[in-house]
Amino acid sequence: MPRHLRLFRQLLGWGLVAGVIGSGSGLVLQQLMLKKVFTPETLPTWVPFVTAPLRNLGELGFAAVYVSGITLLFQRATWQRFLGLLAPVGRMALTNYLSQSVISALFFYGYGLGFITKLGPAACVAYCLTVFSVQVVWSHLWLSRFRFGPAEWVWRSLTYGKAQPMRRDDASSQRTTASA
Repeated sequence: MPRHLRLFRQLLGWGLVAGVIGSGSGLVLQQLMLKKVFTPETLPTWVPFVTAPLRNLGELGFAAVYVSGITLLFQRATWQRFLGLLAPVGRMALTNYLSQSVISALFFYGYGLGFITKLGPAACVAYCLTVFSVQVVWSHLWLSRFRFGPAEWVWRSLTYGKAQPMRRDDASSQRTTASA
């Protein structure tokens, strides 16, 4: 890995440049439309053909920043310990994604609590951090007893065509039975 650190540093820099250019161009256009410099009727026809690839460039750039940034942070012992706390959340990524989607839909939309127009940006960030914090704790607790998250277990069982051992002790007993 140390031989690739230079690549990740370059990826961080170039990704940041691409992200700022790609996303910044969209923000400039949005501000021009808000200030009525352009309206949808007066917008040149070529603009959507230019802004779509620029937006994609920004998304790819910031994705490169996230990947390279986390990779570079993992090179430091302090960050390894901190980011290691998030490992169980990653092992249950599908379960956490699905549960976060259901919880948020019930929290924000009208068929649930209907908070979509009632919370400001700071409250939404606090809500997201709270849900994620609960998921971090829940993932640690779940994986202390089980090998996979519930959705990962279903996915794995469907992939292999038979129910996979779910509990941690089920897996060790199957290994000892198979080796005997």
